[in-house]
Amino acid sequence: MNSRLVQAGFLLAALLAWWAATAAQLVAPLFLPPPGAVWHAFLHVVAARGFTADLATTLSSVALAWAIAVGCGLLVGALVGRARFAREVVEPLLSGTFAVPLIIFYPLVLFMLGIGVASKIAFAAFYGFFPVALHTIAAFATVEARFVLYAVTLGASRMALFRRVLLPAAMPEIVAGLRVSFVVTASSVVAGEMISSLTGLGHQITFLAETLEPASMFAYIALVILATVAVNAVLSRLGRR
Repeated sequence: MNSRLVQAGFLLAALLAWWAATAAQLVAPLFLPPPGAVWHAFLHVVAARGFTADLATTLSSVALAWAIAVGCGLLVGALVGRARFAREVVEPLLSGTFAVPLIIFYPLVLFMLGIGVASKIAFAAFYGFFPVALHTIAAFATVEARFVLYAVTLGASRMALFRRVLLPAAMPEIVAGLRVSFVVTASSVVAGEMISSLTGLGHQITFLAETLEPASMFAYIALVILATVAVNAVLSRLGRR
């Protein structure tokens, strides 16, 4: 069966369950508004364009944080991945640190950088660095030795070896790390905005929850989901290519 049909069926079933739960009043509308109310709120938010400033703030923060995370992660991963001793020393430290709920360090970042966008970017870049670095280390470490041997035997320079052999062989694993990193980075930015911010989609979600406007809150949540799904789809397509 086509995977897209299964995904569409799952989404339809979730929407039907949501509609049935609200229609039967199994959940109070304050906690779970009907799908129709959320849809109308979403259309109102999009038509009013009041979300554009918050969307721009969130997307720019995610983009900058992710760029930093990807750049640093690829650099560290490439340097460590091909050196066995460095890999044995660095990889356990990175994986052990990533296993810790790094959100506990967010108050420290707030203390140093304040509640502006800088704290969200710094924390998200720090969090998003680990998936890229770890996947890149694993990618370069698992490149088959015979490929490297063949290239060296044929006289490939270090740069040619990296561009023509190591990078193409490692790319699928690297792209997987980029996808994980994007989700972690975006989640960190939105979570930071929800905890302490005056702008951004996360701030709006918290504000609407505090003012008891669940339909509009779900509409903003839908905006976050759509933006994340769109970027993840691009990265997934890149990974398949």
